[in-house]
Amino acid sequence: MRRTPNVYTITPETAFLPTLVEALFANALDLNVDYNTDPLKLADLTIYVPTRRAAKALSTCFAAKMDNRATFLPRILPLGGFSGDEEPLFETEFTAQKAIPALERRLVARGITHLMHLQELDDRAALALGKDGPSLVRRARGQDDRPVELGGDTKSVSAETTFDTDVTDVPTLEQHLWRMAEKLARRLREKDLAAGGVVLKLKTARFTSRTRAQRLPGATALPDRLFDAARALLAREADGTAFRLVGLGASPLADAQDADRPDLADPSVARRVAAQRAVDALRGWFGEGVIGKGRGIT
Repeated sequence: MRRTPNVYTITPETAFLPTLVEALFANALDLNVDYNTDPLKLADLTIYVPTRRAAKALSTCFAAKMDNRATFLPRILPLGGFSGDEEPLFETEFTAQKAIPALERRLVARGITHLMHLQELDDRAALALGKDGPSLVRRARGQDDRPVELGGDTKSVSAETTFDTDVTDVPTLEQHLWRMAEKLARRLREKDLAAGGVVLKLKTARFTSRTRAQRLPGATALPDRLFDAARALLAREADGTAFRLVGLGASPLADAQDADRPDLADPSVARRVAAQRAVDALRGWFGEGVIGKGRGIT
């Protein structure tokens, strides 16, 4: 009958080698040997460690445990870390298995491999899985009393469109880009946000995605400023490639109150902000198509 090897784990925050030595002497590894009363039995053990340095450190741990008394140590073999004149233990590279999480180990040991297996457990069997067992079983049955957290901080805002036919000419691409800039600016204003940078997204006719980003000198929620930055990015990509999608995003985001502040280098900012507010008001009353710039007309 084939024996299944035992697998033990030591938490990452614990010193591995000293803990291993203490576990051996405490008979925590189910070896059924009392090394405290019969330390010579240590010579029957073979312990594999990752490197020669670890092998030396483990020998030191055993010596400290025995108060440097004369005794036989286990056979300690390194798996790697050899110098040029040493032969490795294995001809091929040895890859250690990752430690199995405790809950997963308990599930596998009980043959629980599907959701239906959890659903069939009673309260006692759920408790046997550990402190997370009962809640895991309840969630498997669709019972979860944890509150639903809506919202959270918005990381980015974007808008995109897919063309009916692939587009190669720059004017048409810029026309679509302007519409995305207007849509993006409107979404930013609705959320009381502004763009600290723009992200241009393109998808070619071969479904290859291209993403380009540019930080802005100042936060903005004005469509023309978003468009100008995005158009510069588009100019580097519009080399005759056929595109089927264009998108424009804002990232990082900024607070709306920090956007489009008066600037001596651009004294028209205040006037453009006021004009955009007037456009928003007209569109709110009469619809999106009531007013727009010529670059957005097909």
